[in-house]
Amino acid sequence: RGIKCVRGLEISAYTEVKVHILGYNVNSSCDEFTKFMSFVCDGAMERTMDILAKLKKRGVNLSFGDVVRERKCPQSPVHTMYIARAAARAIYKGYASSPSAFYADMLAPGRPVYSALGRPSPEYALEVIKKCGGISSLAHPGRLTLSPSERLKLIEQLKAQGLDGIEAVYSGHTEVETAYFKEIAAKLSLLVTGGSDTHYA
Repeated sequence: RGIKCVRGLEISAYTEVKVHILGYNVNSSCDEFTKFMSFVCDGAMERTMDILAKLKKRGVNLSFGDVVRERKCPQSPVHTMYIARAAARAIYKGYASSPSAFYADMLAPGRPVYSALGRPSPEYALEVIKKCGGISSLAHPGRLTLSPSERLKLIEQLKAQGLDGIEAVYSGHTEVETAYFKEIAAKLSLLVTGGSDTHYA
């Protein structure tokens, strides 16, 4: 039907806030991508063990096996949401009412068991996407925990560092937010991308 499919990835990168960078059509055979994946996977493993140790001190006993059972793709880095899903399983009744609640209460930046180990910067994510022939976009900008002026400043900084686009069209954005981010994209000569944020791997 004329729809072209391309490889895509979403990178959780960190400055003073969490910044999700999307990469489209990235060459996964690129040496820089291989190095990046090693960095991300090794960092995710270190971070997971750090979080599990912190949880244990708080009486939440999850094993590494509990966590990786939530992973659908064996090549996927061990994400903190796998920990949240494991905590919300019925067998762990009392740990969490839902994965999102557990994440917000325990795992999010500033919360008791948050870990900053092994997290890539937005600059590194953009560099890898560019070197591997991909197109980058800032995911769901409306979810950035920044004031409007701080958010615009961040987008301008990312543009200077090689950002190609912005996900103005997003399932969680209001019509006003969508129009606003489209205006920013036009002002900064950024591509407009769209997404639902629906992924489970």
